[in-house]
Order: sequence, then C-alpha cells, then structure tokens
Amino acid sequence: MGPITCTQKCGRHKELLAADDEGDVVLEEDEVQDALARARMHAASAGGRRRGIAAASVAKDDIRTYKKPHYPKDVATEQKIIEVIKANDHLQVLFGHLDQSSLRDVINAVYTREAKEGEDLIRQGDEGDCLYIISEGNVDVFVRRQGVDYPSGQEKGAKVATLGSASLFGELALMYSTPRSATVSVCSSHCTLWRLDREPFKMLLAQQSQSKFELHTGWLEEVDMLKTLNVYELSRLCE
Repeated sequence: MGPITCTQKCGRHKELLAADDEGDVVLEEDEVQDALARARMHAASAGGRRRGIAAASVAKDDIRTYKKPHYPKDVATEQKIIEVIKANDHLQVLFGHLDQSSLRDVINAVYTREAKEGEDLIRQGDEGDCLYIISEGNVDVFVRRQGVDYPSGQEKGAKVATLGSASLFGELALMYSTPRSATVSVCSSHCTLWRLDREPFKMLLAQQSQSKFELHTGWLEEVDMLKTLNVYELSRLCE
C-alpha cells in the first residue's frame, strides 16, 4: 500500500503527519500502524494523565455554554497589556502558547482594580484566585517565615520587594490551587491594577483546548486506516 494522504495539516503530530510539497499530509503505512499501536496502548493503560495550567477538569457542557467576559478597554490599554505579556517570562508561561484569538479573549477578561495606600491586595496563606498586573503605582511584598517572632507592626513579615508599573504578582493562582505565598500591599498613594481571575482563565483555556481537540480529531478521522479507532483512542492519539 502506498502513502495515505489527508488534505489537512496537523502540525503537532510531526511523528505521524508530514506535509508534502503541495501542502497535503502524507502518512506512510508503517507510520500509521505505529500510531495505531501507540493509541491502543494508551487506551489500554488508563494511567499517566496529563494536566495543564489551571488543571481542574471542566465539563464539556460548561465549556460550550460558557459566556466569555468582555471588559471594554481603549486601544492604548490593550496594547500595554499585550506588551507586558510579551515582555514577561512568567506571563509567557501562561499565555505564550495561546493563538491570537485566545489571547484576545484573555485580554478581554482582564478588568481594572483601583486600590489605596495600605490596602492588602493579597494575603499570605489565603486561597489565590487571580493574577494582578500593575498599571500605575507601587506595592510592597511581605513574606512571613515560619518560626520567626515578628515584632508589633510587622505582622505581615519581612519586606522582600517593591514592585512598580508593568510588574505582576499572583500568577501561581492561575497555574495551581495553592495558598498565597506572600502579602502584597499598596505603598503608593494610589494604585491601578489589571486583574485576571482564575475561573475565566481556566474556562478560556478549556475552550481553546476543546476547539483544537475537535479540529485535530476531525483531521485524523479523515484517514482511512484510523477509522478503526474509537473516540477515546483518537483522543489519546491527539495528545
């Protein structure tokens, strides 16, 4: 049997799909057989789950019915947020893999938070539920160490940093369900921040992942030799 051609590309699966000069995807028979074997092995062994950022599972019905939040912003504000995302390594971990449409959805989900001097934006030990990016103003970061007896007036712990415009904090709340590791307090007369909550971020990631999954599954279903795979086996192959 000769090469098997699929008229769509699936760039993630380079070990399985390779484009010819005309842009079609060509699969050799031995490659397809290897892929079939791997998919069936994955399906037979129910171990080894893979979890991404904001790893809590999301029901498909919730993904389909979720209404994306949209907080209007002027062009200058949107551009500034994009610049912060592109310039910050921490934010690249969170957002760098998103396509333009999904990145736009994330920016739309960011909203403004105003705070006054002395206000605690996050407190060490509390459950984290959002990420902050500083637009204007400054904040102090305090860490309280276990076993250290702090004097009166220093209950927040020792000051370890001062952050200004374009800095971010709280990003671990989007990645993991972990308690806050520091207290962050406003130290300027006023502070304007951009806030992204974990729930919309999780849902937007789930929507993008589901869309890509359905697209890649559709491509693979066009290949004759993969039509013997069931839905679960195809899903493992897409991973």
